[in-house]
Amino acid sequence: MHIEIEHEWRQEIPRRLFEYASGAVMATNLPIASIVVLLDPGGRLPDGFGTYRIPGIGGDTFVFRYRVVPLWQLDARRMYAELGTAGAPFCVAMQGADEGFIQTLAETVLSDRTLNEPDRETTIQLLYFVTAAILGGDTARRIFNVESIMRSPGVQKLIRGWEDKGRGEGRAEEARSALYRVLAARSLPVTSDLRARIDGESDVERLESWLTAAATADAIADVFRDG
Repeated sequence: MHIEIEHEWRQEIPRRLFEYASGAVMATNLPIASIVVLLDPGGRLPDGFGTYRIPGIGGDTFVFRYRVVPLWQLDARRMYAELGTAGAPFCVAMQGADEGFIQTLAETVLSDRTLNEPDRETTIQLLYFVTAAILGGDTARRIFNVESIMRSPGVQKLIRGWEDKGRGEGRAEEARSALYRVLAARSLPVTSDLRARIDGESDVERLESWLTAAATADAIADVFRDG
């Protein structure tokens, strides 16, 4: 079944999956199975497999299929028993994953002697990011901010980095809002392409440079001359 591209949860996913799968096949010379893991409900799910087609002369040159797994339909504790520590981050998005369960997952990841340090760091980072995405940054910090978890220098660094990122995103949002207000006040037209460019820009210094330019620009093109 082909899934229409306008569904918000899978924007451009087939193209990226095809690129990932092709690269993995070339690198490993092994068969590759691709899975899209959905954290939050949304969109119309495919029945079985999604399909991405590369058209050619007289038909499709390549047909790439991938399975979509809606995590919210699965039971967190049962799947953790099957997946083990490596699957802990994904269990956060499943049914029954409350704060106490997630805290236990974090403590288990940090104490699991079967994990080497790079794998442990990657797993705890992913566990934190998924928790923040599902339950919010404040809840994630509360769950991880307990003595048994915070003893890990990696966790301390992770939380500091997340807080710094949040502050940066807050400044960027303020700069975007101010930029839109100035452009509107000066009757400088914002096309859909420019709006997408502004909304997609995360560099605070660049947004603030556009804001400064907007205050005196004679035309909309003068605001974005820095590229």
